[in-house]
Amino acid sequence: MKTKSIALFAVLLIASARVAGAADNPNDALQKGLLEEEANHNLEAAIQAYQTVLNQFDDQRKIAATAAFRLAECYRKQGKTNEAVAHYQRVVQNFPDQDSLVGPSERMLASFGRGSGAGGSGPAGATAQTVTDPEELGLLKKEIDLAEQEIKTEDARFRNGKGGFADIVRSRKELLSLKRRLPENASSGAQTNLVGQQLQLVQQLLAEVKKQIEVGARAPGDEIPLQRELLGLQRELIAVSKGSASARVPADAESATASDEETKEIQRLKAIIRNSPDLINAKDGQFEYTPLHNAASKGQAEVARFLLENRAQVNAKNKFGETPLHLAASFGHKAIVELLLANGTDVNAADNEGRTALHRAAEKGFLEVAKVLLAKGAEANAKDATDATALHLAVEKGFGAMAKLLIEHKADLNIVRTTQRGVSYAPGDIPLNGTALHIAARGQQELAGLLLKNGAQVDPKDTFGWTPLHVAARFRQWMIIRELLEKKADVNARGPLGRSALELCVANQDLYTANLLLQHGADVNNQAEDSTTPLTLAVQNASLEMVELLLAHKPNLELRGPNGYTPLQRAVARQQSKLSELLLKAGADPNARMTSELNRTMLHWAVQASNHEPDSHLLEAILASKADVNAKDERGRTPLHLAVAAGFIKPVELLLSRGADVNARTIEGYTPLHSAAAVNNVKIAELLLKNKAEVNAQDEAGNTPLHYAAISSSKEAVALLLKSKADVNLVNKDGASPLKMVGGGVWSYQYGTELRIPIREVQTLGPRVLRAQSQDIANLLREQGAKE
Repeated sequence: MKTKSIALFAVLLIASARVAGAADNPNDALQKGLLEEEANHNLEAAIQAYQTVLNQFDDQRKIAATAAFRLAECYRKQGKTNEAVAHYQRVVQNFPDQDSLVGPSERMLASFGRGSGAGGSGPAGATAQTVTDPEELGLLKKEIDLAEQEIKTEDARFRNGKGGFADIVRSRKELLSLKRRLPENASSGAQTNLVGQQLQLVQQLLAEVKKQIEVGARAPGDEIPLQRELLGLQRELIAVSKGSASARVPADAESATASDEETKEIQRLKAIIRNSPDLINAKDGQFEYTPLHNAASKGQAEVARFLLENRAQVNAKNKFGETPLHLAASFGHKAIVELLLANGTDVNAADNEGRTALHRAAEKGFLEVAKVLLAKGAEANAKDATDATALHLAVEKGFGAMAKLLIEHKADLNIVRTTQRGVSYAPGDIPLNGTALHIAARGQQELAGLLLKNGAQVDPKDTFGWTPLHVAARFRQWMIIRELLEKKADVNARGPLGRSALELCVANQDLYTANLLLQHGADVNNQAEDSTTPLTLAVQNASLEMVELLLAHKPNLELRGPNGYTPLQRAVARQQSKLSELLLKAGADPNARMTSELNRTMLHWAVQASNHEPDSHLLEAILASKADVNAKDERGRTPLHLAVAAGFIKPVELLLSRGADVNARTIEGYTPLHSAAAVNNVKIAELLLKNKAEVNAQDEAGNTPLHYAAISSSKEAVALLLKSKADVNLVNKDGASPLKMVGGGVWSYQYGTELRIPIREVQTLGPRVLRAQSQDIANLLREQGAKE
């Protein structure tokens, strides 16, 4: 300890030698303070020295802030907007104490339509850094495109039962995080909207996890990470919301005193109009702005005042039909809005898209500007080219205070907005349109509640025929659905093509919301125009849990969906054994016929030929439910005929054990043994013969199994049939014995039937030459007494 004190004292002595008097250098002043404090114990002198350092530091900060601001101004004058924005933001972020520079910087940022990028509870960008660099912005937009593609993939996986709701929530949250960094979302209102959407996603996932915990599908405690995330987002929402005052009403900070830039602009304009006064309204540039347009967009109040005093046209329109008032409202320049209104501008002038200044203020969330416009007679229900009002735009962007203001000014809550002209949509799509409630139902829960509280119609139809309940179901907004149902929304309203909200939930595999609708009386048997029911759709999606939920509400199991299938028929056709068992246990008819498929039963479908062996569990379940084992289709085929043709022995054994008729005949007279012999399936042929199959059964053409074995050159089958006492000289209706049919005889055959029995096609020409296999069969038949 003593050594350390000596060392410190030595350092201080060296410092004292360097600072013999009051130091001008901050480092020297700091060293003097240390000496006075530690060596001389003169605290008053130390305080004076430290204060000197702070004063010098403050002076240097002011110099640095001024340099940053002037640098931004230089870049702006060169037209380098991105560089200028970066340095204006630097002033706001790094030198918030320099009021004389922060105000002008914020005004310039507002004129560029950019946020300040400040942290904490400051203006826009409080929790998501806005990207301004062009190269970085390009990459960000590419990443957003990929994120949107990922969401489509996750949605498709979820609908097919291969993904979870948590994956969709994750992808959507990431997309929202990326969008928060876009310059156009730098305002506090936009940030509040995006964070609010993230919060709602987490709330939905948390509700789903809690539900899974209740039924034992998840462990207690799995909800804690989501609860923490929810609290974090709630804090973040408060932070970005607190930035709204400075972010959305920058006009309050607008100074009545002209800036250096404005003074120079006024001087420039004076010089221009001195000789040509008419140039005060000259349109310039690609967008045909007048000088007043430019002043209004940049927030240059003194320039605008000068122009108006010199007879600038207050209602001049640019290329897009915008007046200066449109631009002032778009950028939130309240003082200029007031100035223009005081000079007679048309408060309800519409641009080329039919939008007024109130539309612009509402869309951007500039509350104070909207108040001024409404006070001066702005029409709250003015419609644009798509019939959208300011309320539609405020709700779309999530600006609750703006929506409330418009409602207070008698905004019509039930005006129906259309879609963009010339844009086509696929059947079943739900584009952005409808009433304000339709738009809120896409995910703006608080706004939906506000609209309902103020008398919005609960069941209006949009231009396609969807209700808000449909929209909320499509976008998985169960909390909004709950509010709509509390307001007595029609739970069974039919949308385009007869779709119900329940069907949309089933399509999304949204179990929780589907259950909510069912508890409120949703029709489990609603049949759309294409005959789809919730149950047929759930089976099509192979959603076991959804099928269980629907079965608990006693649906009609025999309602046929697209292609005329019952839910059970569709499940069996797809070899979905678990779903089939569920439906059978619930009472589905195992003998229902597939009218579009040769009038077959489920048992036919369960055993018919495929690339893999039929599911024995599925077969047993169907057979156990009193299925008709000998049911015939339009051609007289029984399940046993099809099972034999498929070539798998286990299904044949199962059918025979349940009483299948081994000698059942098709309309062509085929027995199962005909098929087994034709394809040389000796094991199945043995099984059939063991179960008393008629070895000499003749079909309508008079052919026996031995005939078909000979035609197909099935040596093993011929041997088995001969061993089983097949009549070697029995002739068919053409007088041909099996010996004459070996290798096809004088005919060529086609194996086109599903029973794989050869069908005579055309007579061959020339002498018949038997291959070695066929020659062996002919010799075998002769040995058993076959006549030539």
